[in-house]
Formats: sequence, structure tokens, C-alpha cells
Amino acid sequence: MSLLRKLVRSFRNIDVPETWKESPKICYTRKQLKEKRRKNDMPDASYDLDNDGAINAFEYFVSRRFDKNKDGRLDSSERRSALGALKNNYEDSFVWGLDKSSELERQRTLQVRGKIVQAEDFSPVTDTYPLYP
Repeated sequence: MSLLRKLVRSFRNIDVPETWKESPKICYTRKQLKEKRRKNDMPDASYDLDNDGAINAFEYFVSRRFDKNKDGRLDSSERRSALGALKNNYEDSFVWGLDKSSELERQRTLQVRGKIVQAEDFSPVTDTYPLYP
């Protein structure tokens, strides 16, 4: 059997999302198109994790990572797991603020053995090695 036939057969089992089966909603004017895009770009209110009425970049990032079914909103179980992770310092797994540092302050940032190393300070990495007997 040729490689092409194998590829074609493997694609037959892929489920097509329901939104692809709908007919597209046509925008007749540029204003309608811009309004539609603006509405589609706004995150769902369930992404607001601290209930302050606004969704900042941090909440959007965390909510996107916990949106397991990728439907653009957090259901109750996804929201519970996101809030639980935040209580367990989930944000410490990432490095924040690199976009705000200037060229003079910029230091090398690495991930070594699952730990974040900044400014050549490798002391966090020592915890990952077993104790020498």
C-alpha cells in the first residue's frame, strides 16, 4: 500500500468541528466585519478569575491553559482547577515581565532540570540533584 493511500485513510477518521459545518456569516460592510472581529476577540466572562469585571493578560493566559475543551469559556470544573492551581502558586512555574525589561537589564534566562535560572544563579538547580552520600 502506498504512503499516499495510508495518509488518505488516516484522515477519514478525523472528526470535523461542528462550527466548520455551518455556513459562514457574511459581513457586507467593513463596519460589520470589524464589529464581528472585535466580538470574537473578546474573551468570555468566565475567564475573569478574580471577579473584578476585567480580564487582564495574566488571567487570560491562565484561563487559556485550563480551557481543556478549547471552547473559549471555562466551565465549573475547569474554573475550579484553575483557581486551585493559582492557590498552589501555579504562576511561579513561569517567568513574567521579560517584555518589560530594558536592554541594559536583560539577563540570560534558562530552564535547567525544570528550574528557572536567571542571571547565572544556578542555586535552584542544586535541589534537583540527589544528595551525595
